[in-house]
Amino acid sequence: MKPSDPIVPLEQERVDDLSGKTLALWERDAASTASAPALPWVPLDQQSPESWQALLRGATSLIVVCTSRRPPVVDEVVAWASQLEGIRTYVRGPTEWAASPVAQALLKRGGRGALVRLGAEPPGDWIVVDQGRTGWLWVGRPSGARGWAIPLAEPQARSLFEASVHLFWHHATREALPDENGMLRFGPCLPSPVPPPGGSQLPLACGVLEPGGASRGPLLANAEVVVEPGGEPIEGAPRLLVTPPSTEGFDRLSALATSGVDIVWFERQLPRLALTRNRMALALEEGAHRLRLEFAAPDAIRMLRVMEQCAAQGAWRFHPKRALRDVRGVVRLAASQEERRVHDEVPVNLGDVQAQELMSMEEVRPASWPEPGELSRRIRYQWRVVPPRAPTGARQAELCRQWEQLDDYVRDRVERLRARLEKLEREEADEGLLTRLANLVSQWGEVRSRRKRLRQTLDEIAEQPLSKRPEEAPGLVEKLSAQEDAVEALEKHCRTTIEEEERRLEEEAQRREYDLRIGEATAEREKLQSERAELLRALGEKRDALGALAEERRALGMEIARAEHDARVERAQSRLVELATELPQVDEQLAALEEKLRTAGDSANKDERKGWGRERHSLEEKRKRLRGEEARQRQAAEAVFVPEEVRFESLSDARLSELAAREKALRAEVASLDKRVPDIDARLEACGRALDTPFQFQPSPRRVQAPRKEGTPRPPPIPNEPLPEIGALLEHGGKRYLSVSSWPQVKRALAAAQRLRAQLVVSNEVQP
Repeated sequence: MKPSDPIVPLEQERVDDLSGKTLALWERDAASTASAPALPWVPLDQQSPESWQALLRGATSLIVVCTSRRPPVVDEVVAWASQLEGIRTYVRGPTEWAASPVAQALLKRGGRGALVRLGAEPPGDWIVVDQGRTGWLWVGRPSGARGWAIPLAEPQARSLFEASVHLFWHHATREALPDENGMLRFGPCLPSPVPPPGGSQLPLACGVLEPGGASRGPLLANAEVVVEPGGEPIEGAPRLLVTPPSTEGFDRLSALATSGVDIVWFERQLPRLALTRNRMALALEEGAHRLRLEFAAPDAIRMLRVMEQCAAQGAWRFHPKRALRDVRGVVRLAASQEERRVHDEVPVNLGDVQAQELMSMEEVRPASWPEPGELSRRIRYQWRVVPPRAPTGARQAELCRQWEQLDDYVRDRVERLRARLEKLEREEADEGLLTRLANLVSQWGEVRSRRKRLRQTLDEIAEQPLSKRPEEAPGLVEKLSAQEDAVEALEKHCRTTIEEEERRLEEEAQRREYDLRIGEATAEREKLQSERAELLRALGEKRDALGALAEERRALGMEIARAEHDARVERAQSRLVELATELPQVDEQLAALEEKLRTAGDSANKDERKGWGRERHSLEEKRKRLRGEEARQRQAAEAVFVPEEVRFESLSDARLSELAAREKALRAEVASLDKRVPDIDARLEACGRALDTPFQFQPSPRRVQAPRKEGTPRPPPIPNEPLPEIGALLEHGGKRYLSVSSWPQVKRALAAAQRLRAQLVVSNEVQP
C-alpha cells in the first residue's frame, strides 16, 4: 500500500501444493473405445424362443423353478409346455406365482400335465428336462434383474434337477389340487412320496444346496478371481476382486490391495462368482436357500479370460494410496456416494479477516485454513484484510458532544442577541414610528452608539467555534453573559421611552374623538325626534283607513251571502216539484210488477222469476234514493238565513278578493310602521346617554410590548480535553475510537489517539 492511498481492504492470497497427498479411493479408468468382451453366456435379450423350445420337443418331463424376479421367458416356457402332449411339467415357484397369468391359465385348463407347488422364494430361476439331461439357468446381479441365460451341460443340469426335487417335495407349502367340482385350487400340500435327505445340506453332483441362514464361506478356496457384486467381505487374497465401489470397507480393501489384490468393478449383471483356471463356481443366494453350482475347466478358463479383459477396459479401480497428482478419472471417497473429480486448482475464499491495528494489516492471516469440498492438487487461499472500524452502534464520543453543546449554546445565544439588536434597528428605521413620535428622533443617537458596540463584541465571540480555541473558552463565555445583560438594558430603555410618548399622543387623540362624538350625538337626536313625529302621524292615518276598509268588506259579504241563500232555496223548491211526479211513477211500476208475480205464480220458469226479482230490487233502490233526496231538498227549501253564521272566507267573489288584498296590504304597512317606533326610541335613548357621558381617558394596552422574559440558560460545562485536530472521535462500550479515511491522516492522528487513549480505525464513510 502507498502512504497516499485511501484506507481500503487489502487483498491477500496463499497457494498450498497438495499434489503429493495420498488417499484411499476408487478411481474410474478412462473409458476404452474397444467393445466390451463377450461373456460365454447368452444375453437374456438375445435368447431366442427356439433355444428352449428345442429342449422341450421330445422331452418327457420338465421341472421349472422360478422366483419373484424371474424373467418373462420362464412363464413362456410353462405356458408353451402346458400345450405339448406327452410331457409332464413340475413347477416350484414362490407363493405369489399363484396370481400370475400363466398360473391362472393352468388352473382354468385343469392343470393338464402339470403339477404345481409353491413355497418360500427359491434361490434362482432354471429349467431342466428329463431328470437333468439339459436345461437353462438365468442369472444376474443378486437381488437384481436377470441378464444372462446359461445353457446347462448334463452335470450342471443333473445338479439342478436334484435341487429342484428337494425344493419341490420338501420345501413347498401350497399345492394345486382338484376340488369336489374338479377345479384346481391351491391348498396344503399332499405328503411327499420322496423321503427327505438327512442333514441340512444337500450335496449335488456339481455343488451343494444349503439353508440361507448358514454361514457363508468362500465359493472356491484359493480363487484367482472373485466377483462379489454385493460388496460383501471375502476370505483369502485373490489376484482379481470384482466388487462395486462402496462408501464402507475402505480399510479392508486397502489391506487387500496392499497385499497385491487388484480390486476393480465393471457392471455386467454378474452373480457372485469364484474362478480358478480349473473351476468356476457361482452362487444363487435369493430366498430361503443358497445354491452353489460349479462348472468345469473350459468354462472357467473362458470366464477367467473375460474377467481379465473387462478389468483392463474402463473399470473402477481401488487404490489404497493414490497421490492426487496421479489421479486422471472420476473418484469416490470413503463415506461418500458422490462421484468427484480432482481439480488442478481450487480457489478458497476465506472472506474478510478483521485487522486489529491499521499499521499491521499486511501481517494479518486467517485463524484457520479449511480444505475445500472439492479435491484439488493445489489450493489457492484468498482473503481480504479489513481495516479496523468502530463497532456497530458506536456513537459520537461524549467529549465531542460536550464541545458541540458548548458551541451550539454560544452560537444560539449570539444569534438571539443579534436578532434583538436587529429588531431595535428596524424600529429606529420605522418611518411610521418616527412620523408619529417625532420627539424621539433626538434620542436615537445614543441608542445607535450602544448598539454598535454590542454588535462588535458579538462578532468577536462568534468569529470561531470555542471547540477550535479551547484555551479562550472560559473568558468568551463570561463575555457573552455580560453582553446579554447589556442588550436587555438597551431594550428596556427604548421600550420605556416609546411607551411614554405613545401615552401622551393617545390621550390627545381620545379627547378629539370625544368632542366629535358629542357633536354627532346632538345632530342625531334632533333628526330622530323629527322622524318620530312624522311616523306617528302616518301610523294614525293608516289605522283609520284600515277600519273603514274592514266595514266595507263586511257589508259586501253579507249581501253576497244572502243572494246565494235565496238561490239555494229556489233550486230546492223546483226539485221538490219534480220529485212529486217521479215518486208516484215508481210506486205504480212496483205495484204492476207485484201483480205480475202474483198472477204468474208457479207457472213462470226460473229465469223469468230471477229477472223480475232483479227488476223489483232496482225499483225499490230507486224509490229509496228519491225519497232520501226529497227529504234533503225539503230541508234546503225551508232553511232560514242567519247573518251570524256567514263565513266570509268561504265566499268566492272578485270584489271580496280585491277588498281582502287591500286590507292585507294595509295591515302590513301598519305593522311595518309599528316596528320602527321602538327602534327610533332606542336610538334616541342612546343619543341621550352619549350626551350625558363625561370625558375619561382610557389608556389602551401598550403598543410596545415588553418581550417575554426568557430565562437565560446556564452555559454547559467547558470540557477539560480538547478535540482531536483530525478525524472523528467515537465511543462504544466505554472505549474510544478515532476514525480516519486515508494513510496521511493516520500519521497526523497518531499523537491525538495516544493523548485521547483512542484506537485508530477507518472511517465508516470509506466503502469496504
